[in-house]
Amino acid sequence: MRSNTTFEKSLCEYAGLFSLSKGQTDLFLLLQANTITYQQLSMCRIHGNTEAAGRLSLKRLEKQGYIQSKKIPDSSAAKYYFLTASGRNLVKELFPGIFLEQMQINWERRPPAGIQQVLHRIRTNDFYFAYTGSSASLPMPWVLEAPLPNCCSPGQGLPPRCDGLLISPEAGYYIEQDNSTQSESVILKKVSRYQKSGLFSSSMGRNQLVFCLAFPRKQPPAVKPSFSLYRILLHFTRLWSLFEQEYQVSLDYQQFLQVLESSPIQKTVSSTEMQALHTLHALHPEADTLADAHRLKKAYLNDTGYSELQDQEMDRLYLKRRRSHFCRIYEEHPALLAYALTGIPIFAVPNHRLPLYQPYIMPHEYHLSEQLLKCMLYNGLNTDGWSYHHPLRVQIPDLPDCYFYQGFSHASYGYIAIEHLLIDLSAKYRILHYMKNYCKQNPSVFLILISADLEAAKIREQLEPMFGFRAKNCMVLLQINADTSLYQDPPPQIFTAAPEKQAVRFECDAFDGQLHFIRKEAGYVRP
Repeated sequence: MRSNTTFEKSLCEYAGLFSLSKGQTDLFLLLQANTITYQQLSMCRIHGNTEAAGRLSLKRLEKQGYIQSKKIPDSSAAKYYFLTASGRNLVKELFPGIFLEQMQINWERRPPAGIQQVLHRIRTNDFYFAYTGSSASLPMPWVLEAPLPNCCSPGQGLPPRCDGLLISPEAGYYIEQDNSTQSESVILKKVSRYQKSGLFSSSMGRNQLVFCLAFPRKQPPAVKPSFSLYRILLHFTRLWSLFEQEYQVSLDYQQFLQVLESSPIQKTVSSTEMQALHTLHALHPEADTLADAHRLKKAYLNDTGYSELQDQEMDRLYLKRRRSHFCRIYEEHPALLAYALTGIPIFAVPNHRLPLYQPYIMPHEYHLSEQLLKCMLYNGLNTDGWSYHHPLRVQIPDLPDCYFYQGFSHASYGYIAIEHLLIDLSAKYRILHYMKNYCKQNPSVFLILISADLEAAKIREQLEPMFGFRAKNCMVLLQINADTSLYQDPPPQIFTAAPEKQAVRFECDAFDGQLHFIRKEAGYVRP
């Protein structure tokens, strides 16, 4: 018998119920989200990590008349589901009325009629389903098309609305869904509405604006190959090794292709396999030798299809759209910088990576401080006396307080600030602000960047020419790879920031009262 998830247990507790079946939990999710797909139900983990069990549950509920399905527009087979009148009546009977009021259920809401509106609604719900699938999830109000505060004016029609609002005891998360159909001017106009609503003001509580960026997955080939990426790499590494043994010389990637092209063995390689190899090399251009190919083969050992390739393709689309449509938000709305410098962010996160990045957006709800401390401990830090703060306020004598999005403070060893360069559009402004106004002080801030190598290298390039030697002495830049989860076991390694990128460990020196780090390959280094 499958055990209940954290969400199922907390749903029963908050609603005052003894138990709920998994099908009844599915109905509650549909009541909140209005629509659901197989993939989204699998994100919730109620029926396990695969789509198959969730699909059976939805089909059973449809057969019982509680839900109805329709095909997703522009998709040949995929469906989305929504409640029927019988389904809504059953949920009313199952849950106490006061609990449903607390969840701010809109009983009159129906699925959108237009094609684009349906797709928009489905993708908006990704944020909610990613949260319900976490090990820390609790029932919270998920309000679709919630009006922005302070925007109601008599005679001006309906007020501006967000696409979704997740209301936590800690914060309100306003979701704006971007399906790559909106122009930059539309996005900037939306930001302007949030600014005018006073959403970022401390008097409104702690609210956060999150843009979620979705991209269509490429359709799989008409005839799905019977091999995995691992088997493709296994085939080519064997051929590569054979050629090197025959010619008694090491071959790089291009040389291997040239030898293969002129060899009779090429007949054993299909065009589909060659295409897959070229795609893999485009994704991993650093894999240029046989040893690199062996390492890549091991990395794909458990891969059974092209889903990771699709995710990496969407990663590239995300970076491209973030640069073209979201990087000028603070330039066009300079008044928002004041909020950014007090630790209030604006996020732009890809939908397909929400389970990985959402803990940074919702640190209190995910108990992120515990995972960060585990990561620090794993990397050598004595965690005694370190306190977590969100935001982190850095106090320096005779200067105004400086803020980072989150981090740790210690009475003796100073501060460890943590910024997510990849999804937090405001992170670089806080870093540059600190360097410009506080770099004459003694070194007291270790900054850990949650970042891809390219982003970490860019921030280093910005800092060092602007501030010269001081940039290396008033702030220590470290890095955790953005594509690794803090919840993995063991926790991720911390490096010096790219392009240098050497593994390090912390050391608290009781003699001089400072925090240092040691390069694992180069010995002791002071900040």
